[in-house]
Amino acid sequence: MAQRGRAAGVTLVLNPSPAQPMPDELLRGLDYLVLNERALHVLTEGTGDPTALLDRGVGSVVLTLGARGACLVSRIGVGDVAPFRVSSVDSTAAGDAFLGALAATLPERGIDGALRAASAAGALATTRWGAQAALPTIEEVDAFLERGGAV
Repeated sequence: MAQRGRAAGVTLVLNPSPAQPMPDELLRGLDYLVLNERALHVLTEGTGDPTALLDRGVGSVVLTLGARGACLVSRIGVGDVAPFRVSSVDSTAAGDAFLGALAATLPERGIDGALRAASAAGALATTRWGAQAALPTIEEVDAFLERGGAV
């Protein structure tokens, strides 16, 4: 399926959950592999080195770091995504909010804008209780960004 998507010009984003070892055939050609630190260690056989995934054919690795933000690792280098400071009450939906906003905004905003929106969405999700009910809308994310990250 990844090969078909690639042939059609689709940007391929994968967040393997639960984390488990993956064959190179699946990783090869992915544009973005989105991982938390635990998944990074699983997919790198304990080394925690995201460049090992680039060597296996992944275009870029997006590493989510919770309250410490995120980072983008590519062949060009490493870019940090600063976290937004919010009053967190529940982190249950943070990863899903991050991934959803990243995938939804990537086509129009490019990777830098998408990572900023994803970081904002993840932060906003932690200010609410629950999972699905905590997910912010794109309008809420954009308003949060317009306010400079203030809730």
